[in-house]
Amino acid sequence: GGARAAHCSRPGPGPGLRLRGRGLPRAPPTQRAASAASPAPVPAPAARTCLPLAQRLLQPVGPNILRVLRDEGPQSRAALSRRAKLSATTLTHVTAQLLREGYIRENETNGAARVGRPAQAVRLVADAARVAGVHIGAGHVQVAITDLKAEPKAMASFEFDIDSADPDRVVERVAASVAGLAAEIQVDAASLLGVGVGVPGPVDTARRRALASINVGWRALPMAAK
Repeated sequence: GGARAAHCSRPGPGPGLRLRGRGLPRAPPTQRAASAASPAPVPAPAARTCLPLAQRLLQPVGPNILRVLRDEGPQSRAALSRRAKLSATTLTHVTAQLLREGYIRENETNGAARVGRPAQAVRLVADAARVAGVHIGAGHVQVAITDLKAEPKAMASFEFDIDSADPDRVVERVAASVAGLAAEIQVDAASLLGVGVGVPGPVDTARRRALASINVGWRALPMAAK
């Protein structure tokens, strides 16, 4: 995973931001009542939003599934369970939700002919969401918006003076770049699944802080709070 903020259409907080010590994140990536006298109504499909999957990406289960599908391609459920190190029950629950939200799909496998129901392969839907990746170097910043397979859809960069680098100003320019790229590809910046940030030097991933970026003189910088 990489380093990853946004307001979503459903109530609740948007996805968080994660930090990496260096490099662009790979990306790397988201309801009922009835009366006793009548059967329960079938709920209408929920509006597409980044919240459900974004919350799951901050937990240990979702990233494993999506990472395997991103890096290794379509997988049978049995293979996915092994690769993601999940029980069959957990995998069934999580993949069912991801299927409902449109982040993965099922296809018949191309294996040898077999009797009975064809085996189903699960695959990642790359265009189900967009994520932003930011790499902050010594005086140079790269910004990209990608799909869920980390294929760039728009990219930009800018320079800054490392001798007088104000982190607030740099972050403001990063935010403006992300918003500009989102507009360029006609995506609402608030719908981005998340923003990943790579910074030079060690980071505290739990507190989402850059501990010591020597080249730019930043120490204990609460990057996510910016």
